[in-house]
Amino acid sequence: MNLKWTIGGLLAILMLLGACQSKNNRLDNTTYMAYDKALQDTIAMQLIAYTEGYKYQEQKKDDHSMAYAPEEAALRFFRKRADSLQIQQYQIAADSLHAFMFTINDRKSILGRYRAIGGYYKLGADSLLKDVAIKFYTPRLTPEEAVEKGTLLFEEMTTTGNVYRFLEERQIMEFPNKDVVYDSIQHTWVYQIDTLKALVRAER
Repeated sequence: MNLKWTIGGLLAILMLLGACQSKNNRLDNTTYMAYDKALQDTIAMQLIAYTEGYKYQEQKKDDHSMAYAPEEAALRFFRKRADSLQIQQYQIAADSLHAFMFTINDRKSILGRYRAIGGYYKLGADSLLKDVAIKFYTPRLTPEEAVEKGTLLFEEMTTTGNVYRFLEERQIMEFPNKDVVYDSIQHTWVYQIDTLKALVRAER
């Protein structure tokens, strides 16, 4: 799975189609809703690329029609998912670090479940996200539970700088945990080294 290609490819498409252009990129605003709609949409699509890029790759394998017009297919996929994203918490620190928490429906859930996802990024002058770090995923929850538990994790993240207190509380936070951490280079969740070694030994 080439997630870095997915993110880079999406950003290239956004730039090509002008989706990253905003009439009023007021980076001094302290709330997400203070941004104009064009910038909100651009941020949302990029957050989807960083959190659901692997799902786009999975869908490409299942839907061969996406190969005939890959740019349009990618833009359609990320726009549709971005429409489901709802920013619930948002802060901008003095060092221009943007803290966020959003909820989004789980595509494969037949029970209408949602996740809350939170982390940090910096917003460049070109409206592209930089230094993206995803800090937590909740498990699949009802919409109300996702907001409640996501807010709890967001407050912990912005107050202490981490969410380590909830590592063993899977009913609140699914990732990270004692076995899985976020790889900020590959932009995906990966097994910790000790866990990976244990899995390899178990298969022998």
